[in-house]
Amino acid sequence: MNSQFKLPNFPDSNFEIKYSTWFGEQTLYMDDLPLERSNEKGKPFLIPSHTGEIVKAYPKPGFPNIVKALVIDSIQYRIAERLKWYDFAIALLPFCFVFIFKGNSISIGIAVAVSISNLEILRNNNTRNMKYLKVIGLTVFAAAVYYVMLKLFF
Repeated sequence: MNSQFKLPNFPDSNFEIKYSTWFGEQTLYMDDLPLERSNEKGKPFLIPSHTGEIVKAYPKPGFPNIVKALVIDSIQYRIAERLKWYDFAIALLPFCFVFIFKGNSISIGIAVAVSISNLEILRNNNTRNMKYLKVIGLTVFAAAVYYVMLKLFF
């Protein structure tokens, strides 16, 4: 998952954070160059300022993102737009599998995996229509796969 953003302390720079929901890896880029991370508590990203100083940016985790904000000098900067309530409703549609298909552990696992993927899709930089088409397509595909598995194995 990628999020592009700007920081007020660095108005001439473009930032992008790439993170994986599944593996927890995070990389922060400043003007397309990866930034180092410190090994100290909180593992801050080290951002070089125009004056030569190093600014520490601490990633702040939160649901549904791995990183929802960066904290610099005790000020929190949001790096991804907030999802609307209907975005969450659409992303969590796969949990209908749990009720439709009698709620076994396979349906719960599929619902969790597809819902997390849907949240990532809704956070990416595509157009709104493309995001919703992908989410609905993935949800329908997952339902079809689960239905076929149900008929073949149960």
